[in-house]
Amino acid sequence: MFPELKSMVCKVMGVDHVIDDLAGRLGDLERTYLIDDYAEGKDTGIIDLVLVGKIDPYHLDELSRKSERYINRKIRVK
Repeated sequence: MFPELKSMVCKVMGVDHVIDDLAGRLGDLERTYLIDDYAEGKDTGIIDLVLVGKIDPYHLDELSRKSERYINRKIRVK
C-alpha cells in the first residue's frame, strides 16, 4: 500500500515542491536555479541545481539523498 500512496503524493506534489522544500532547509540560501535538461522540460532523471548562499555541505548531501529517493531522480548541485 505504501508504494501506491507514495506514487499518489508524487503526482500531487511535483518535483518543484520537493526542490523548494530542499532549498528551504539549507540555511542561508540566497537563490536557487534549476538548470540544464529539467529546466528545459526534459525529464532525463537528473535534476541540476545551482545554489547560491552559505550552505552546510553535510546537510545538503543528506537532504539531497533523501529527496532523490523520494522523487526517483538524481540531484546534482553545482
